[in-house]
Amino acid sequence: MNPERQRRLWHQLLGAYLGALSCFTWALHGVAIDRESDADGAQNVATLMPYWFGHALMWVVLSALAWVLLSKPDDANCPARRRGVIVILAVAAIARLIIVFTTTPQLSDDIWRYIHDGRTLASHTNPYAMPPDEWFATMYDDPILDRVNHPNLTTIYQPTSQLVFGLLWRAHPASIDPLTHVTFRLGFVLLDLAVVGMLLLYLSRIGRNVWWAVLYAWHPLPLAEVAAGGHQDVIGLALLLLCFLAVSNALGRKDRGGGTGGSGGGGASSIAAGVFFAAGCAVKPIVGPLALPLAWALRGGVRRVVFATAAALATGTALYAPFVIWTGDMENVRQVMQTFTVHWRFNSPVHTHLADWLGYTVATSIVGVVFAGVFVTAIYQLHHARWDVWRVAGALMLAMLLLSSTVYPWYLLWVLVIVPVRFSITTWVWSMTIVASYYVWSRPVAYELPAWVLIVEYVPVAAALFWTAVRAWIGRKRRG
Repeated sequence: MNPERQRRLWHQLLGAYLGALSCFTWALHGVAIDRESDADGAQNVATLMPYWFGHALMWVVLSALAWVLLSKPDDANCPARRRGVIVILAVAAIARLIIVFTTTPQLSDDIWRYIHDGRTLASHTNPYAMPPDEWFATMYDDPILDRVNHPNLTTIYQPTSQLVFGLLWRAHPASIDPLTHVTFRLGFVLLDLAVVGMLLLYLSRIGRNVWWAVLYAWHPLPLAEVAAGGHQDVIGLALLLLCFLAVSNALGRKDRGGGTGGSGGGGASSIAAGVFFAAGCAVKPIVGPLALPLAWALRGGVRRVVFATAAALATGTALYAPFVIWTGDMENVRQVMQTFTVHWRFNSPVHTHLADWLGYTVATSIVGVVFAGVFVTAIYQLHHARWDVWRVAGALMLAMLLLSSTVYPWYLLWVLVIVPVRFSITTWVWSMTIVASYYVWSRPVAYELPAWVLIVEYVPVAAALFWTAVRAWIGRKRRG
């Protein structure tokens, strides 16, 4: 394809994306989920149809953009870097702000728990001390408490998130945002835009086309799950990327895909990496298994590893200790996490079915062995400088999600954010099919997915995973 035709194709794809974005924004505005009765399921599905169509349309256009980038990754006849950064950030910001101010949280009701926790902490009460049910004794007809899910359980959200919730509650203007969900979602959107900015920064640093950032910045999943749904996972995403950038700085070079750089130096960056890593773990423990890969990447200098480890331990202690001392223990949190991991199951491709056949303990052991194999493989690839921490993180978190007993659509954001730096066809395909799980609102009380929905969602993912494995095997054969 000659440069003029390729440039014209690029501009046509950008125009097609803006049209798809308009459809998707309109569709989000129309979503209305009734959770009171299974009899309302048909109406729920009817309101979801435009959402699914808009999501698919945006994904197809972004897939075409990805194809153009893959075919000519360093040029692609796209707009110049500075102009591209402005366009990417502008579209990402405008789309998110429009969604925040024109929608209410519908696909999930988790945000009401965040708001309740923030209000609790801001009122100098420990959010881990009592479940929301106990608040009803003194607060009747409270519009926030009435919306909190599982009010019989204390909060499961970790200390970093609690601190952010408290700050957002303090910041909300009660006169114009009485339910506070706009303030919370706006705060999460600002963090999401910071994530986009860090992706652009890192892509520029490694000399890669900045337009790769649109695979996250313009993807319908963060638009729906952060701007519309207000999910707190974006706090952890921002901290994770800060950690990766700090590791890159500690290595003291432009990290194009492997190796560990020279020894020594990077003390301040190593400390920052440890701080951000521990703070990210205190949002969601899914970050925890990345501790060894990150330490391995820094292994060229002993000081770097020591500084990062000490900073991580100190930060984790500083975040958890006040709540442990305040509560006396974290038994409530442990019980809620056990309930979540053992008794709650949703949209699992592997674990739930193994548990039904073999029992929960055996199933957990099997998936643990499988994940251990993935983990060892990732460390081996990192050691031999074939992978960097971005690729390792993407592989490990994708494996954790595929082996988990519970997989909500917003969980995939943890892997999708890696795609602009280290593209994964498996993650990309799953980012399209995972929204099929919202068919659960066809039975909001039973909250169960039909088997055909799991087939629609996971067969394409399995095919993409198989294709990735075949390509890797062929690549090894050629190199060998």
